[in-house]
Amino acid sequence: MNSSTPENDDRALVAQAQQGDAAAFETLVRRYYQRLYRILAVQLGNEEDARDVVQETFLRAFRHLGTFRGDCSFYSWLYRIAQNAAVDSVRRRRRRRRTRSLEDLRETAGIETSDGNPTAQPSHGLDTEERQRMVREAIAQLPEEFRTVLVLRELDGLNYEQIAEAIGHPVGTVRSRLHRARAQLKELLQRMLSSS
Repeated sequence: MNSSTPENDDRALVAQAQQGDAAAFETLVRRYYQRLYRILAVQLGNEEDARDVVQETFLRAFRHLGTFRGDCSFYSWLYRIAQNAAVDSVRRRRRRRRTRSLEDLRETAGIETSDGNPTAQPSHGLDTEERQRMVREAIAQLPEEFRTVLVLRELDGLNYEQIAEAIGHPVGTVRSRLHRARAQLKELLQRMLSSS
């Protein structure tokens, strides 16, 4: 009977990588890069930041591969590293933002202030790209603990038990946060649609 599962395969690859097999670690990177990237792009609201955080995640994972004990899935372990890297990225971004004034940003980006003219910003009919942008913006406004479970469930397709393992909380907490995340997301989207 073949007991090869993705989790067993990951453990074997981790063991090989811990022994110095670079190709085994590269296989893990290829396996999980896009999955982490999709989640982080939504959480961070910026594709470039998401790419940076994914790279940082794999660097940290490689450096600390010896600490992986196998008491959770490799993906759960990697996801926790990604979340820590994302938090660090957001903190760095906030510090940079605080050091620049609004006027500096306007000059740098060439942003002009709006005159409040409703005809200057047409809000009739939203195309698919606009709807996707609104959803990303609304998700980015959710508190981190709600955003995380929503992204893991809806974008990554994890079940409640997998999410609980990834975030280190009981399944009941996952269910509660997911319910509240969906309710807040719906409310945010309704407000965004009514103001456009």
